Amino acid sequence: MYLESVDPEKNRSRFYSLETAPSLFGSIILIRRWGRIGSRHPQTLSSEYQDIDSLLKELRAILRRRHRHGYKLRQNRLQIVLPGAFMVADGVRRLQLIARQTPGGITIKAG
Repeated sequence: MYLESVDPEKNRSRFYSLETAPSLFGSIILIRRWGRIGSRHPQTLSSEYQDIDSLLKELRAILRRRHRHGYKLRQNRLQIVLPGAFMVADGVRRLQLIARQTPGGITIKAG
């Protein structure tokens, strides 16, 4: 997912991106990047989640916070590769989340 907050009058041109990756230990890593649009060195924070429910709870909190700070969705899909304990017999399972921006906030659902 990719969000932007642009306000020329305040000289604000920010981005916030979210992506996931499976860890080697069967958990899911959420990677957040943010900074000024066009910056070569954005801030990065990685967090590890043991289950999909805790990841979804954190994603909702992040999107709620970004919405309050004036961010708008630019790319609304987040692909999650479910690692280790989440895998099924026929291979890797994937979960795709789709975000939607409404006047009341940003909502996410599995798609």
